[in-house]
Amino acid sequence: MIASPRLKHGYLVVRPKDVQGLESTASTIRGAFKYGKAINAEEIPKPDLIVEGSVAVDTYGRRLGKGHGYGDAEICILRQKFGSIPHSDNCSRYASCRNGSFYRKR
Repeated sequence: MIASPRLKHGYLVVRPKDVQGLESTASTIRGAFKYGKAINAEEIPKPDLIVEGSVAVDTYGRRLGKGHGYGDAEICILRQKFGSIPHSDNCSRYASCRNGSFYRKR
């Protein structure tokens, strides 16, 4: 399940069985609209994990979004409906480059 950009079209559910072999395409916004089904907030299935996108991540793993608060709103809606859901706040994938080498500082 993904939220449409700015929640303009609600949420989309992309079922793995419907996109076998098309995962790379279906995992994009355009692919989610093509292969997914639009649902309203009442139809949202409980997620196993919240994975939140970011524009940038600092060396401590803190995310920076686009500044409009939609990510926070999406998560708030899910937590109001389902209560506690594991969150990927420490699962950000990023690479920084200093002097030609990659590093991660904690």
